[in-house]
Amino acid sequence: IQSKAFDFQPHFLCCVGLHLFTGQRSLDVFGLRWESPNTQEEKEACSGWLLNGWETDEKPKFYLCNMKNRKSAKIHIDQKSLKLLKRLKEANLRDKNSWALKSCYVFPQRRNPNKCVTTGSYVNPLTKLNKTLGFEKLEGDNIPRIKGKRKIFTWKIARKTMATEVARNKGGVELASRKLNHSSTAITIRNYIVPDDPEMEIENLYEKNLPD
Repeated sequence: IQSKAFDFQPHFLCCVGLHLFTGQRSLDVFGLRWESPNTQEEKEACSGWLLNGWETDEKPKFYLCNMKNRKSAKIHIDQKSLKLLKRLKEANLRDKNSWALKSCYVFPQRRNPNKCVTTGSYVNPLTKLNKTLGFEKLEGDNIPRIKGKRKIFTWKIARKTMATEVARNKGGVELASRKLNHSSTAITIRNYIVPDDPEMEIENLYEKNLPD
C-alpha cells in the first residue's frame, strides 16, 4: 500500500491502509467524506468526514458520526494514513481517476460516484490481493465462525491486526479496546486479540534487570 502499486489501485489500497492503521469498521471507512456535509440528508448518507485542516494539522482527525455503538468519535489520522489520503487526493487529479472528482466521498463507487463503496465493491481486488500475497489461510484467528472456509485477509482481519499490534506493542489491551471504540476490554480480548503463546513462555521471572 506504500509502494508503486498504490498508483494502479489508489482507492482500494488507501482503503486497505485506513483499515490497517486506524482499525475502524468497514462501514465507517467506506462512507467517509472529504468534507463535512452541508445538509441533514448528506449527513445521514455518510459515516463521517475528514475534519477541516486535516492536511496541515499537527494532529489530524476524521469524525465518525454514527458508529455501530450509536456514538460519535474523532479518530486520529496517523502519519501513514495521512500520506495515503494525500496521495489519493493527488491520484484523483490524474485522467484515469478523474471520475472520482465528481464525488464527495473518499471511496466512491466507480459506476455511481454519488454513492460510497460497499462491502461488495472491493471483492475482486481483495481476492487478487490475497492471491498476490499468497494468503490462502491466516493462522491465529480465534473466532472461526464459518467451518470449512479458508481464512484469508479481510477487512475484519485488518481491524484485528491493528488491535493485536496495539495490544502487544503499543499500550496493551485497554488502549486497543479504546482504539476500536469497544464498550469493554472483554469484547476486545474475546473477539479481536489474537492469542500469542510465546508470550506465556517467561524466563528468569524474578531477575531485576529484565528489559521493559
